[in-house]
Amino acid sequence: MKNRKAFITLVSILVAVLIAFFFYLLHQVQVAFESEKEYIPTRIYSSVTKIAPPEPRAYIEKKLHSLGYTPQHNGATLTFTLHSPHYPDYLLPNAETQKLTQKLMDQKLILTFEDSSASAALESIDSPFGPVNEFYLEPEFLATLAQHKEDSTEQKARPDQIREILKFDEFPKQIPDAVIAAEDQHFYEHFGIDPRGLLRSIWIDLKTLSLSHGGSTITQQLVKNLMERRSRNVLLKISELFLAPVLELKYTKTQIFERYLNEVFLGQIGSYEVRGFSEGAQYFFGKKVNELNTGEIALLVGLIKGTAYYSPYKHLDRALSRQKYVLGRMLETEKITQTQYQEALKQPIRLAQAPSAGNRAPYFVDYIKAELIRTLSDRFQENEIPELGFQIYTSLDLEMNQIAQESIQKGLAQIESKLGISGKIELQGALIALDQSTGEVKALIGGRNYAQSNFNRILNMKRQVGSTFKPLVYLTAFRQMEDPHGNAYTPAYPILDEE
Repeated sequence: MKNRKAFITLVSILVAVLIAFFFYLLHQVQVAFESEKEYIPTRIYSSVTKIAPPEPRAYIEKKLHSLGYTPQHNGATLTFTLHSPHYPDYLLPNAETQKLTQKLMDQKLILTFEDSSASAALESIDSPFGPVNEFYLEPEFLATLAQHKEDSTEQKARPDQIREILKFDEFPKQIPDAVIAAEDQHFYEHFGIDPRGLLRSIWIDLKTLSLSHGGSTITQQLVKNLMERRSRNVLLKISELFLAPVLELKYTKTQIFERYLNEVFLGQIGSYEVRGFSEGAQYFFGKKVNELNTGEIALLVGLIKGTAYYSPYKHLDRALSRQKYVLGRMLETEKITQTQYQEALKQPIRLAQAPSAGNRAPYFVDYIKAELIRTLSDRFQENEIPELGFQIYTSLDLEMNQIAQESIQKGLAQIESKLGISGKIELQGALIALDQSTGEVKALIGGRNYAQSNFNRILNMKRQVGSTFKPLVYLTAFRQMEDPHGNAYTPAYPILDEE
């Protein structure tokens, strides 16, 4: 009798704990579902790049690859298709250049060099409209200003989420069509759990002795994304089974699908998570979501299966294989016709430049951030600026900036070697390069090594004007060596302070 009471008490406590845990999870997922804050980072870009004879082949190829182009090599020629110019017209020098750039967008260009060597000079540029004297490549991505946050409840760093919220009707119809075809064919029929898919998943997992197989519905995947738990374990699967039907009772199918399209995880930039198809279109193709073609949509949907495994930047063959699977499912479920299927397979995949988690011009980016804070201080708090979603186009020549940084490091090392300075003491240097005709900053290096010292010796070091000009005066004198009377110029040489 005592054992029976103890058993009943134990079961009651266990049920109470499970019910409490369920309502705790339900509260969490409801709060997450109804919190639709956008996280669009401020992005900083370089200037456009002019390509014209006689630029060396190595320089042009480097630029093309850094912007995501895959030129075709054929001896002394390079062939590629120019990306659409998704940047302001004012970056181009004049109206004629703007008109030509618009004309050349999405057109095949053929570059002919002296020969196939890296140092060969560019001789001519051919387009479908005939020879052109020059063309411009789009700006390069420099840095993202989104700030890293700390989770006060877990006391550990959480990744920033880059996400733009759209209404369901703002997504092209082929996106939800492709998601349903590839991920959850019976989405509009089930109540959050697809019994057929679940049984199939359990059977395969039992046969393979793993928990790696899919089978989750769109609603289950949304629960998992909202709970920010993407690890595969039994407890997660159980919570999905409980919470998915509750979510379906509380919200409409359209609300759930809209949230899913804005929430789904599509990629990673260092600590930044790319969430939703709007940001996925920007990240992978540099396009607005309504500009995507069928092939690009299928590739994005294919990433849901595994963003790292199917990354087109690292594993293009896998990405294209998964894209073909998605297109096949769309054909089978009659979301596209046979003609559309064939056309989508032929559509070239033109990836945007892969945004780096790092900062490619840190001193310059700090300068831009300081200018943003100064300019916008009357409207925004400093901590708000990184998440305003601005796209900042600058005058920076990234190639020149990188050369400037390398030159400073190499030059200082040579001076230290000549002077016998030990490694414990390092000289510092700084460099700024301007276009004298426009005043545009083309390169800005504020120190020897940003990782060791982010102090900008150009913008933040205070000097007397006289001290600033002394090196120039001394250099002019030392180059002349001596005055007209044969007296050597030295720091002690007297100069009359008069006209």
